[in-house]
Amino acid sequence: MDGLTLLRRAQDAGLRLEMAGTAIKITGPKEAEPLVRLLAEHKAQVLEALRLANGELQKIQEMQKIGPASPKHDLHLGTYSQALAALRAECPAYVDAADWQQAIEDGHRFVTQWGKQAEGLGWAPADLFGLQTPPEKQAPNYRRLSRYDQTGLIWLLHGRPVIALTKTAATILAPSGVNLTYGRHNKPAPARLGDSVDHISGARA
Repeated sequence: MDGLTLLRRAQDAGLRLEMAGTAIKITGPKEAEPLVRLLAEHKAQVLEALRLANGELQKIQEMQKIGPASPKHDLHLGTYSQALAALRAECPAYVDAADWQQAIEDGHRFVTQWGKQAEGLGWAPADLFGLQTPPEKQAPNYRRLSRYDQTGLIWLLHGRPVIALTKTAATILAPSGVNLTYGRHNKPAPARLGDSVDHISGARA
């Protein structure tokens, strides 16, 4: 099984993977134990994927070196480093390339501005970067972003900035003047193909 695919599945499940020499340290929810066993079975592929992701992370950090380090320009990757690096490494299956590129930009901006606060409020990588695990059989027009209930915040920004963040929700600024609310928990039932965050919840500024 492809290591990057396994890495994405681990991140979608809220697992955090760290390299420790030739070993992998895995932390996360207990209900993800079957996936942990799968990761162990494909340890070599997962280690290689982590090395690739870490290489992408170094590229991100180099891009952020703007003169002397300062609080204003310091990129707080922290908890989200692996998720952001893995996102940059490869376009997820059943996601359009344009949406992927936009998510890279939006994820980079969000982590720069809100990373520390999001981590403090308990937002997991899956809350931000998560995608539905593709079913074994898909319709010809299947797209992972059509499942709002299993889609992380970053994929729904579409270039729009987050202007407020709490433990349970993020407020997104929309050009229309109607601010959009993304709920971290209790998201609505599966969205219809073509639905977007604009149809979920809005409040005029």
